[in-house]
Amino acid sequence: MSPEQVDPNIHDIDTRTDVYSLGVILYVLLTGLQPFETKRRPRIDEWLRQQHEEEPPAPSTKVNSERETLRAIAEARGSEPRQIVALLRGDLNWITMRALERDRDRRDQSAAAFHDPDRLAAGTSEANINVDIAATACSQDRTLSGHRARSDYQLGRALLAKGDVNGAKLQFERAVTEGYRAARIDLADLLVNVPTSKVDRRRAPSLYEQAWRSGVLIAAFRLGHLYEVGLLPVDNSATESPQSNASNAWLWYEKGADSGEPNALARLAERYETDALVQTEPSKRNAQLLQAFTHYAAAAARAHDEAWPDEVWKRWRYRRASLARVLAREGMMQQVADAYTRVVHSGVDSR
Repeated sequence: MSPEQVDPNIHDIDTRTDVYSLGVILYVLLTGLQPFETKRRPRIDEWLRQQHEEEPPAPSTKVNSERETLRAIAEARGSEPRQIVALLRGDLNWITMRALERDRDRRDQSAAAFHDPDRLAAGTSEANINVDIAATACSQDRTLSGHRARSDYQLGRALLAKGDVNGAKLQFERAVTEGYRAARIDLADLLVNVPTSKVDRRRAPSLYEQAWRSGVLIAAFRLGHLYEVGLLPVDNSATESPQSNASNAWLWYEKGADSGEPNALARLAERYETDALVQTEPSKRNAQLLQAFTHYAAAAARAHDEAWPDEVWKRWRYRRASLARVLAREGMMQQVADAYTRVVHSGVDSR
């Protein structure tokens, strides 16, 4: 039973609870014990308190503290106790404990995208999707009223993380047909990035534009990047070079930055920083570095507010701090503080 199931104030039980149950099953398969099981059977009030207030020990810790159980598991698997403990450390510990998070928003119940404005859970990057748990949860979620489009979309992300490009494309197409706006981003990404002649890359710009018009802000950054690097040839011909369009690229980057899209803000910060490197006049160089600092700060602040995964935006924090130190050495600490205050209170004018 999950923590929210024993909380009388929570009534909206959903697939995040199913993920907790899957985590318990995995825990038992790995350790032979329930997460809070000990030799001494706890009273019901103690068990309820544990569900509300405590995190269970990680599987490797659990078996290491239950020597008799550890020896039995090792014997059943034809292994040594220390090998069992070593096997459980790392990914198996991490996957299991994520499923058993007391905060249900932190469980890997889906493959929610951080750029999805309609996500119900904390977003994750494709590289960090827990494929097996996400695919199972999305398949279950498709049976719930009003969840089908979102589940088709997130199942597509899970399949793509698994390497099933065709399955992912099918799910993204379904989600687009069902009107799930963020699905246009991932379908366009797939068309642009998958090295095969079996997809029509010419659809990507229109998909991004449709996503932008429907309020998916990252579409502006994707379009800017697409025009900056150019769309690959439809037939993957090695003799045909991608066609870029710098003016269109920066038009879309600026649109994205004006809307507060973090990637677009960071891209403009990079341009200001690059321009500053070739600027010989100190006052103009410092002005450009201040603009770079301001845009990195705005990108990081927006990503933080939208609960983006840390690995997506930690570089922006680093550049923000580095530029602040550079500008402080130039006697501009007050200007840095003023710029940061403006970002915190009202964002940034990217123009």
